[in-house]
Amino acid sequence: MIKFSNVKNSPPPDPLKGENETKDPLFTPRCVTASQMTTITYGRNIRHYFEKSKFYTFARLFDNQIVMRQLFTMLLVITNLFLYSQDQVKNWIVGGALGYDHSTVDGLKADPGSFNNGVKTASDEILFQPYFGKALNTRWIAGFITRYSLRTSNSDFYEDNRTSKSTTHNGGLGVFARYLVNPDHKLAFYIEPSVLAELAETKLKERGDVTGTINTASFAINVTPVVTYPLSDSFHFVGKFNPVGFEFGSFKTDDQSGKTKFSDFNGILTLNGIQVGVECRL
Repeated sequence: MIKFSNVKNSPPPDPLKGENETKDPLFTPRCVTASQMTTITYGRNIRHYFEKSKFYTFARLFDNQIVMRQLFTMLLVITNLFLYSQDQVKNWIVGGALGYDHSTVDGLKADPGSFNNGVKTASDEILFQPYFGKALNTRWIAGFITRYSLRTSNSDFYEDNRTSKSTTHNGGLGVFARYLVNPDHKLAFYIEPSVLAELAETKLKERGDVTGTINTASFAINVTPVVTYPLSDSFHFVGKFNPVGFEFGSFKTDDQSGKTKFSDFNGILTLNGIQVGVECRL
């Protein structure tokens, strides 16, 4: 157990930064075990590189200390799970999934006055998600995940025979956990919660000319159904369905002086955007 003494009108120390550990004996941790000191040391190193990375700069766009603390805490927790998981479990997992989605919205069928009225939009998206993690026990896997998607949209306006095109590049980094629902079955079903921080850039074109750019920064909290099937002792087929999730963040256009906040909830499980891939278990 670690105990700290309180000092009036002084902020609490941050052990990850090494504050007051030797300068002020009142803030010196007592009864610190070797494993706890190892955790603190790893935490200091992670925070040092985290604060110097572009990912830290991206997270500061939100100007929200609570979000920053939660993000850093998640990274630290995943790292500690890697370090202190059961020694007998050696299943490191490296994999990736690729997905494609096509959708069409015909504005001729939309209700008068709706956003899509008089506009026909066709969209295509390619999604790639590499990841790596570690089996913590027979049911749980935890790790890091990255995400890249390319989305193109063509919108035809019936009223003035005008065409608008957009191209969006989206990249993200986050953590995930995976829970096995049916152990001892070859066709395994998992529930995979994840948290990702994402950046996106959208280029808008009209009649071939670039008319604007939209930059978006967001956090996404998703729950994804996952199935796996062994192809051999080391390789497994992976299928990921469209996730249920919540996304919040802000975007800024060329003609805006400030940012506009947004949030979006997807609570419908569909067969659109299914991803397939292979993962290697070492």
